[in-house]
Amino acid sequence: MVRNIVRKAAILVPVLAGLTLGAAGTATARDHTCLWKITGDHNAVYLLGSIHMLPPDAWPLPNPMQRAFDHAKRVVFEADLGDTVGAGMLMLQRAALPRGTTLSTLLPPELHRRFVAALAKVDGDPETLEGVKPWFASMTLASLELQAAGYQASEGIDLRLWSEAIEAGKKTGGLETLAHQIEILDSFTMQEQIELLRQTLDELDQVAPQLGTMTQLWRTGQADALAKMLISTFKDAPKAYQKLVVERNQAWLPHIEAMTHEDGDVLVVVGVLHLVGPSGLVEALRSHGLLVIQQ
Repeated sequence: MVRNIVRKAAILVPVLAGLTLGAAGTATARDHTCLWKITGDHNAVYLLGSIHMLPPDAWPLPNPMQRAFDHAKRVVFEADLGDTVGAGMLMLQRAALPRGTTLSTLLPPELHRRFVAALAKVDGDPETLEGVKPWFASMTLASLELQAAGYQASEGIDLRLWSEAIEAGKKTGGLETLAHQIEILDSFTMQEQIELLRQTLDELDQVAPQLGTMTQLWRTGQADALAKMLISTFKDAPKAYQKLVVERNQAWLPHIEAMTHEDGDVLVVVGVLHLVGPSGLVEALRSHGLLVIQQ
């Protein structure tokens, strides 16, 4: 069954949590950061591990990350963020339940009552979500919980660096499309989605504390601890792990390898949990013979 997916939705799928809604500090000399440098033919390709929702006081970035951004001729994100409005409209279309079906008719009564009560605690409007699929309801609930704790998609690494890259006149791009991310979320069976909503409700009080823990590990580049968190999150959800992490990493790998042959430096910004662990991009790139060093 799908478990624990939405608890990391804001981490593994960048701006989608923000689309449902409309402090890092400077690392010390003894700390690593969640930034890795790949030595290319004539350039450097930097992998910056992102957290997709952060509080406003999480800025500025650690110095090595800021330098990598400043030196990059091109900044590539998980997805091209230039059309979040269009992606938001597509998400609403894909999230809509068939005509005549609502959450109140689809969910077991006990589960629906819990969902309505949880939404009320974070100022959500149950009526506006009656016509959406359980995966969207789960993501919205988790996003509202994080927002209530002070986390904002607009302060996440992706959206902030996207805006700064556009303002600086840097070339931008994406490793996949926002439409593809929506397709992944919409690909789970209805029974899996219902179980997902149940697990989200069971673990809702852990959403903000766990993201806080992750943010602290991110501050000092504790890759091994982040990898353990990733494995723990998906230990009971091999299908979700395959779809959300492994398959996406494999699809991105050749694109990142090709960047090592460019003339100018490139900064690649992806969710930090895509970089760490045995199935992460760092180990995959190393296995392909590339020199990848944590900064």
